[in-house]
Amino acid sequence: MRLSAPDTVRKLNPIGIVLTGSPNSVYLPDSPMCDPQILNPGIPILGICYGMQMMCHILGREVKPGDIGEYGRIPVTPPATVEWE
Repeated sequence: MRLSAPDTVRKLNPIGIVLTGSPNSVYLPDSPMCDPQILNPGIPILGICYGMQMMCHILGREVKPGDIGEYGRIPVTPPATVEWE
């Protein structure tokens, strides 16, 4: 499974990217992965749980399991507009 291609992400003109969780391991063949070029957009990227593990794996770092595994779901609804102060 592949996430959106870099050109598609650029067309969206995001102010940042959040890569979130998955119950999978980055080492499994069917685990979600993104195109490595998505990690070089010139905007902030936040990796949460699996998102951080995926970024580290794509960038050639080792990902090791912790002593306790966990996975939970939470709905996320971004605001329609963002105002910066």
